[in-house]
Parts: sequence; structure tokens; C-alpha cells
Amino acid sequence: MNSNVGYYSLVQYQPDPVRLEAANIGVLLFCPAKRFLRAKTARDNDRIRHFFGSKGHDWRRIDAFKRGLEERVQRESETIQTEEQLRRFIEARANEIRISAPRYIRVSDCEQQLDELFAELIGDERMVAYTSAPAMQPEAMLLRKIQQSGLERKIEQDVVIEVPFVKRKRLTFPLAYQNDRFHVLRSEKFHGAGRADPAKKAYRHAVEGRFLFEHPDRKLGDLQLVVVGEFADVDQPQIEALRDLLADNRTTLYTTKELPKLVDEIRTHAKDLR
Repeated sequence: MNSNVGYYSLVQYQPDPVRLEAANIGVLLFCPAKRFLRAKTARDNDRIRHFFGSKGHDWRRIDAFKRGLEERVQRESETIQTEEQLRRFIEARANEIRISAPRYIRVSDCEQQLDELFAELIGDERMVAYTSAPAMQPEAMLLRKIQQSGLERKIEQDVVIEVPFVKRKRLTFPLAYQNDRFHVLRSEKFHGAGRADPAKKAYRHAVEGRFLFEHPDRKLGDLQLVVVGEFADVDQPQIEALRDLLADNRTTLYTTKELPKLVDEIRTHAKDLR
């Protein structure tokens, strides 16, 4: 699916502008190419209570401000067509509900991306259930963190590698980065009906990883497979056993909880690809 340039901002409750303290209560997403501008705010005020306590707030006023912001943003979608126009709209906010400066993001499905941003940055489970937002795939989670860290220049997407000795055989990887080798990333969900299921999946990736390591690509050079794994009902000793199995076959495993570590690896060692 093709992606377009977009921008996202956090919707925040800031009761005292002097102290610059704020609670994130929603997300705004803007995609000029698709004429999409929407804001989504939390249906409750739990995050405000968590940061600022329960006393001293006019909850009806806050709820009215949130609804008003969503409606205002919806109306402005007809007139806001550029990032600069969005910034001017944001700077004109004058009440306790503020909008952070827009940050760059790649957008494909606007509605889905807004739901995913909300789930990741606000984390209101009731809102996620209400919108039926699909769970983010591990590579999507990684790409989001890379975009938020400003590292897109170090990442290649949708990499295709020709398999030597096999006519018209290709392997496709959603993400890749270059340091000493060209690292191609593949995600996997390591949970299923049986306890043996994670091991079977790991063996499959081990075979692929060994093959890639031993067969350089004629364009990309030396290769290495990185697996981003999402684990459920798998204990830590078994995860470490799978990590060792993959490492023995020249394949690196990161769990989804270790994505910040992978992002740091890319930030520190990966080369700019564009």
C-alpha cells in the first residue's frame, strides 16, 4: 500500500501554562494528500486524574472542550491544506486543551493510523475497543518508533532479494537497515495452540537466516536476518533458548519489548540510505 506524507500531534490538557505540565488525552492526524484531518480524544479523564488528581477540575467543561476540538478540527479539514496552515491553527489555541507541534509520519490508511496512534500514545483500552482498531504488527510498531525518532533515512522498506539457484524465487522483507551487513527484518508471532509451536517457527527462521548469511546479494552485499518477535504464553527461559537457536544460525532476535534497544542499534550503527 502506498504511503503519503503526514503529520501527527498530541492533544494535551494543560491546566497551568506557566508550569508547562500536560496530560496527553488525544491525537490529531493530518494527511494533506488525502485531505484528511481528524482529532480523537479520550472518552474518559483518567489520564488527567493520574497526572493532576481529581480535585479542582471542571469535568463538564473539559469534556465540552474535547468534543468541541474534535468538531472544530473536522470543520477545519476543508480549509487546512498545508503543514503551515495546521501550525497556525495549533498556535491559535487558547484554552486548557492544547495541541503539540506536528511531527512527521508516513501515512497509508488514515483511519487505521489514527486508531493505532491513539492506542500507542494514549492507551485508552475502552476507546480502542470502541473503534475496533486492529493490533499493530511488530514491524509496524518498529516503523512507528523509527519515525518518531527521526531515523527514516536509515531504513529501507519493502526490500526484495533474489534467491540464487532458484529461478524467479524472491524473498520480501518489510524493513531493512545497513551497517556491517545489510540487515533484513521479519516479524513473527511466537504463540499458538501448542508449546512446540514457537520452536517450529524459530527453526524456520533459523534456516532462512543461515541461508541469507551464507549467500550475499549481488546488489546489497552481505546479509543478516533480524527477527522481531511478539511472544504470548512463552516464558523467558524458552525465549532465551529460541534466541540462542537463532544466534547459532546467524540470526538476531528482538522481542517487541526490546524494540527501543533495536531502535538504539539503528540510531548508533546504521548508515544513511538516502
